Amino acid sequence: MEQPPRKKKFSGQEERALIDKYKIKFEGPVFPACWPEQNLAIFTIIRKIEGIKYNTYLEQTQSNTPKGIQKAKTVNKVNRLVSAAYDCRRLEANEWTWRSKTELPLLSFFEEDIECRKCQQRRWVPDFCATTLNEGRVQTAHAEMDICQCSESDIDGYEAIDKNAIFAGQPHAGITDISVPEIRTKYPDRVIGLRRTPILGAALQGHANLVACPVKDADHIMFPFLIIEAKSEIQTSGFTAIEKQTAFPIKRLLDIQKDLRKRRQEPEGHSLVWFLAFSGDEWRLYGCVPRGDETRIFDLWHGCIQRHDSALQLCLIVDFICDWAFNIHRNEITRLLSGGTNDIISSSLSSPHGRDTHETKPQHPPSRERQSVIRDTNKVFFSFRHLTLPDVASELIALLNPPGSGVKDTSQQAIRLLSLFNLESPLLITASVIRILQGLWTGATSKHPFIYSDERICAHISFQSYIRPSDFRIVRKISCITASFSAINSLQHLAGTTIPVPSVYPNVHRRKFLPLARLSGVDSLRAAARNLRLTLWVTQRTSTTRSSCNWEEKAYQGEFVSSIWDKLEYYSPGVLRFPMFEHSSELRRIPAGDEPQSSDLQGFLKQGNHQLLHGAALLKTPDSSLKPLYPQYCLAVFDGSDLDNRPRLGNKLLRLITTGALFQGKFMSTVTTEDREFIHDWSSRLRRGDS
Repeated sequence: MEQPPRKKKFSGQEERALIDKYKIKFEGPVFPACWPEQNLAIFTIIRKIEGIKYNTYLEQTQSNTPKGIQKAKTVNKVNRLVSAAYDCRRLEANEWTWRSKTELPLLSFFEEDIECRKCQQRRWVPDFCATTLNEGRVQTAHAEMDICQCSESDIDGYEAIDKNAIFAGQPHAGITDISVPEIRTKYPDRVIGLRRTPILGAALQGHANLVACPVKDADHIMFPFLIIEAKSEIQTSGFTAIEKQTAFPIKRLLDIQKDLRKRRQEPEGHSLVWFLAFSGDEWRLYGCVPRGDETRIFDLWHGCIQRHDSALQLCLIVDFICDWAFNIHRNEITRLLSGGTNDIISSSLSSPHGRDTHETKPQHPPSRERQSVIRDTNKVFFSFRHLTLPDVASELIALLNPPGSGVKDTSQQAIRLLSLFNLESPLLITASVIRILQGLWTGATSKHPFIYSDERICAHISFQSYIRPSDFRIVRKISCITASFSAINSLQHLAGTTIPVPSVYPNVHRRKFLPLARLSGVDSLRAAARNLRLTLWVTQRTSTTRSSCNWEEKAYQGEFVSSIWDKLEYYSPGVLRFPMFEHSSELRRIPAGDEPQSSDLQGFLKQGNHQLLHGAALLKTPDSSLKPLYPQYCLAVFDGSDLDNRPRLGNKLLRLITTGALFQGKFMSTVTTEDREFIHDWSSRLRRGDS
């Protein structure tokens, strides 16, 4: 049988001509007077959000109310987003890293419970709420809406029927538009739509041949409303290229809404799809609507998420879209499918008992070229973070027991936190030591208001080196937790203990940190491969020796310290992160050094089971739920080889796979047939001079 002709790949000019042919119009950031009347109210809210300033919003977090705490969590989220953007810029990160550090946390609302499983109240209420044509009714409903105040322990006993039940997403979303035969299948980075529930699925049965989702392998999604396209800042020719790449998927998503409205003989112009595009730290939001046979795409907002104002606005915009999808889009689609009236649908249609709980489809793997990376072990990502414990007991409790962390015994947490400071022989420093250390580690200047104070404070300082699974970058991290004597007293009160803090303390010198900063070559790889964790620990003085501080491995402390940072990163305690929390980072190349390691580091860098040959190591991504997002293999070069000499690197690869030296995490991995085939193919591409 004769095969259909392959669709050609269009040049930029040809693709633009095709976009014009099918009447897809990018309108730009036009005046509100040019917006369609039916979208005026919703688009106006986006412009209102554009006027929100971070400092003004910050002042609203002071009230100790559910809404004040929610605003504090939003501020924390904003600061995490800004920090992630700075990290990715310094790292010159690839697209996957930008997405995992910014897009995925930003859009997490679409994967979380919207209503409490116990009290049925909203877990959060957006600062700006979506409205329908019946605007007064919806605004009143939002004004009367309460925020759930249930603790996580209260909710734990209730079945998680809401989890991932309202919305569903599909990465690498293949969308084919049969009305545009010239175009190949397009693959936006992600689409989000309504999850197919039993109620929606049953309503769809009454519409023969109606397409509810044009995305390949995404039967779990209905009527997608949000499309995301990302590029790293180093690989794109700008937003024009992103817009052209996504134009036809936008048209197709609008077309399926138009088809549904046409069947109900309702105005097609009320259809709406949102488009989020970003290139590195620059983000844009578009509102996409039909007008007859035209597709109109309006640039509604754009900003740089390295700026706190823009990062805050983007967080508020995403919250608003989530609320719009929950209250407006979901109800409209259900009404249209079921043939209801214009009123808000009955409570049975939004009952959690009618929602599905099956998992989202797995991520599609990146292309073959993107499944592998080459790293120089002397190029290291330095990270510094500092947490100043609050003096007030209530804020300490919020930090130790944030919502969602599952912590139930605050006193035990306080005891464990106190143990980090080793109060019998504490590490006592001044704030200037933190300032000097941060400058040494990342070159940054602390903005903490008390950084120039001469007051002695208790400190816990730890070091970690590891290989980041998202991109195989070697990371060296210094983490500092400091507490004033007032904070120590508050902690002891929570813990029910009383330990006097001695006044004798050792001096902390830069030379304690320089050997860790200067690790290079094979030592750099060994430290990262074994996930080296060290704590600066004070030894008690004796009658013949002075007290001193040295690096020690304390695994149990390392795990607890990690849990503290995890609470800050993931559980958003109802206390402000700044100035309590500071973070800075820098990507830099370490000069190869021949000087011997200090005696207290030599024991930590023993070769162990790592057989490192041929000036490089072959690494494989550890198994995890995010594995499909990450590169699968890494050639880590530690002998100073030129990374632009692809043929030489290809020969290294071939020798390594021949010896079976493949590491997965900390351990040697059995080389599978799939591994061997991929590495041989990668080696061949490198020896040809390809990537």
